[in-house]
Amino acid sequence: MLKIFKKNETAGIAKERLQAVLVTDRLHCSNAQMKEMEIDMFRSINKYFAVTPSKIKTRILQKDGTEDEYTLIFEATIKR
Repeated sequence: MLKIFKKNETAGIAKERLQAVLVTDRLHCSNAQMKEMEIDMFRSINKYFAVTPSKIKTRILQKDGTEDEYTLIFEATIKR
């Protein structure tokens, strides 16, 4: 039974990674550019909040029903 959950979890992760690759390719945004943007955002937010660097996720999602509109999502764990 545990194998079923792991398989679905792995498939979800693979799907998310593939979507990220497709979106960054459409935006002509390399992995290096994404990492630079993530670092810049971390530095900006870290001026006001203590952010855990290892807990940062950056994603770009295509808006439903559009070909040229995207949403940038920056998730960070904030320390107290």
